[in-house]
Amino acid sequence: MTRNARITYWWSLVAIMVPNVALCFTEHYTLLQNATNIILPLGLVWLLMSLTRRVGVAVWSLFILIFLAAFQIVLLDLYGRSVIAVDMFLNVVTTNASEVGELLSGLLPVIALVVAIYLPPLIMASVAIVRGELISSSMQANCRRLSHLTLVMGIILLGLSMVSATPYRPLRQLYPLNAVYNLALAMERSHFQTGYPASATGFSFHSEAVDPEPSVTMIVIGETSRASSWQLLGYHRPTTPLLSGRDDIVAFPLTLSQSNTTHKSVPLMLSHLDARSFGDSIFNVKSIISAFKETGARTAFISNQERNGAMIDCFGEEADLCVFLADSLPHSRTDLDLLPIVEKVIEADPGDRNMLIVVHTYGSHYEYDDRYPESMARFTPAGPLEADPDCREMLINAYDNSITLTDKVLDSLITILEKHNSKASLIYTSDHGEDIYDDSRSLFLHASPIPTYEQLHVPLIMWMSHSFRAAYPQRYLAAVANSHRPVASSASIFPTAMQLSGLHSPCVDPTLSLVSNSYTPVDYMYLDDHNEAVSPSMAGFDRYDIARIDSLYTSQMLPGVIQPIVSRRK
Repeated sequence: MTRNARITYWWSLVAIMVPNVALCFTEHYTLLQNATNIILPLGLVWLLMSLTRRVGVAVWSLFILIFLAAFQIVLLDLYGRSVIAVDMFLNVVTTNASEVGELLSGLLPVIALVVAIYLPPLIMASVAIVRGELISSSMQANCRRLSHLTLVMGIILLGLSMVSATPYRPLRQLYPLNAVYNLALAMERSHFQTGYPASATGFSFHSEAVDPEPSVTMIVIGETSRASSWQLLGYHRPTTPLLSGRDDIVAFPLTLSQSNTTHKSVPLMLSHLDARSFGDSIFNVKSIISAFKETGARTAFISNQERNGAMIDCFGEEADLCVFLADSLPHSRTDLDLLPIVEKVIEADPGDRNMLIVVHTYGSHYEYDDRYPESMARFTPAGPLEADPDCREMLINAYDNSITLTDKVLDSLITILEKHNSKASLIYTSDHGEDIYDDSRSLFLHASPIPTYEQLHVPLIMWMSHSFRAAYPQRYLAAVANSHRPVASSASIFPTAMQLSGLHSPCVDPTLSLVSNSYTPVDYMYLDDHNEAVSPSMAGFDRYDIARIDSLYTSQMLPGVIQPIVSRRK
């Protein structure tokens, strides 16, 4: 037995087990569960490595576990806790290459650590295969005996964990079983995705238009915009000076998204589904674009994000006009580039039918300083940016600069609609928010398997033209009356847009419309990684985040705590 074979064997075994040890410190498990999560996987991996004396073959046969271990360590460094989620695997295939590059550039230290841990044993295993290196027969026999004992002990611990007072679910809590299970679920969802739109063929909203005169409805979906960074919603910095200076904006400060991932939150908003009904139903329905088209309305979908083959693309393709700016402007574009396209679409509209325009912005996605031109860097210094708590000041400055660009884009879109001099309305909200090292947990970005309040608390504003308010004053008054009430954006955007346009559908619950006098807030539910609607406590939220969500829902009951926000010119 060579020295290389012996080192390769033990290094690989220890490296594969690193995530199991790390998860003992990051997850809220009992001592018995932690022991199960280490001893049972150790026994199994040890046994698998002892099935052959060819150490190189043994290591490369377990490459999937090495890959998962490396992935898991990066995610623990990024999000602080939780196993690799289904959404994490889906994000790998639905996130465009530029976003991936931006994210990885901010994670160089942990990536270097992962490379240092996992690349050497793979290289040494390759050398062992080429040289035909073997572990000794005695080492193999000893390792088999010890792995059997360890495995039996792990099985006993598993049985004790499953009958203990604290419920233990191996598919959710036992690494790497849970990661492999999540990978299988991600592959299943991708399979469902490839079957769309065939699976939605024949679906109909049975929509009908009841308003006598046509109007223009615009839904603007932001990216990674958190409510706490909006001046209009109480932030101390002037990040939304243009919107704050208007006298016709109704803001909804108590708004939460039901998902912290783009590939779920945007389809939620564009469909009539919510967290409770999402599940696999999303692959069998169409979007609000089709609901409008059924009534003869003109439709347009204009996006500043790249195509990724997910449901957002499928819904966008339902429109009469579908534009992805990345197709013609692959580099150096901002959301300002959306404006001339929107203006052309509206100017070309003869105004004889309802019109729906869905605008999907790039908003405030990391890296923030690429989302606005340098001339709009109001808050400085705003770079260089790194995923590091020590860089928080620059990260916040750059992020706030991106919000000021969103402010300019929204104000410009409203100006375009005003210039059209028609009955028009605009709804804006974001898909999710963002953590930017806001507290002692040092959390960053979004899409973590267990989200935070900052990842879910999003801005939501509404605008109606003067002629629209004159024609339908009750819708405006209802919006103002509802503005101090809790909102699940994922559930309310669709019915609100439908009622704004005077469209009816048996699929739509009018009590979820923000311009309805019958609007009724629903208990907040989060769409978890397994597409199940769960309460924050059942989803594993930290107590701090649960308390903030609870305070958001109870604040409406306390007189004077939350007042309707209707902007007034200063």
